[in-house]
Amino acid sequence: MIEVNLSFFLTAYLLLILAIFFFTWVHIEGRKRFRSLDQQEGYLWQCPICAFIYLDPEEDKLSRCPRCQSFNKRPA
Repeated sequence: MIEVNLSFFLTAYLLLILAIFFFTWVHIEGRKRFRSLDQQEGYLWQCPICAFIYLDPEEDKLSRCPRCQSFNKRPA
C-alpha cells in the first residue's frame, strides 16, 4: 500500500480545488468576452496591414485601425 502523509494529501487537495476554481474563472471570463462582441453593433473590420480584427460602430467607408492607426477601406 502507498503511504501518504497528511500534509501531502491536504496540499494536493487544495491545489486541485484551486485549479478547478481557476479553470472555471477562465472559462466564464472567455464566455463574457465573446458574448460582449455579439452584443455590440457595428461593422467588423480586418486591417490588411496588421491583420487586427475589430468592430467599428460607425459604418463609414473608411475606418482607422486601433492597433496600427492605418486607414482601411470597406470591401465592395
